[in-house]
Amino acid sequence: MDRSMRYRSDFPAESRAAVAAEKLRAGRDFDVARENSPWTRYGASPELHAELRRYVLRPFAVFVSEACKLGRKGIWHVDRIHGEALEFLRLSTIDATYSKGYDKADRRFAQDWIDHSCGAIEPEVKRQLERSAEWQQFQEALLQVAESQVTRDPTVDRYVKDKTGTVTRDSAQSQLTSEPGAERDLWQKSYSTCLGRNLDVLRLESGWSFDEMAVATGIDKKLILGHVNKGKNAIPSTLATYATAFTEKLGRPITAAELLGG
Repeated sequence: MDRSMRYRSDFPAESRAAVAAEKLRAGRDFDVARENSPWTRYGASPELHAELRRYVLRPFAVFVSEACKLGRKGIWHVDRIHGEALEFLRLSTIDATYSKGYDKADRRFAQDWIDHSCGAIEPEVKRQLERSAEWQQFQEALLQVAESQVTRDPTVDRYVKDKTGTVTRDSAQSQLTSEPGAERDLWQKSYSTCLGRNLDVLRLESGWSFDEMAVATGIDKKLILGHVNKGKNAIPSTLATYATAFTEKLGRPITAAELLGG
């Protein structure tokens, strides 16, 4: 199974099957389009590039639909749906360039769709994906889930900040009301690097404060804050330490490449 088909443990089996089925159908249709594409002297035609984007986007649309079902049930927060969908799209694009990125003359194409230094989708390719109907449907579905969770909150998991400035994850009414008079608001933040964002998202998913993350990883808290808040780079051994700690805590494989990915 390719990397894009690795799921979280709380993604239902029937949802996985729906995504896998659409991926197989999209792959079959792409193979037909490749065989019927006109030969060109300079490589794959623009039409074949478009077909490869459709191969990526079709299972992405099904993944979004299934993830939003979890959102409407209060199982996944809208922020998590957004993050999981973008990661699914990134991994699907990587898989597509390797598994389908060749024309009927066996000439490779789309090999420049991914920034191989960090694993992110190249900006121009991402812009093309974002012009698609599937992307617009994703945005609309995300908005609908967000609106539904506003009315149902606090039964939905959310990231909040109490009056001490500590960011915590609340998942039940009892937690939200355990500190009478506490000032809480939805936590929003921008990051200067993919590493900083990914570390903070995984920290929150793990339920760690920065102090707890320092204890769990053995990495100095000031260095962690530098990676998260100041855009500092991390050496390979430090990335490996982060990856090992999150893998053990979350019970799923986290790699150094994923920490750097966009």
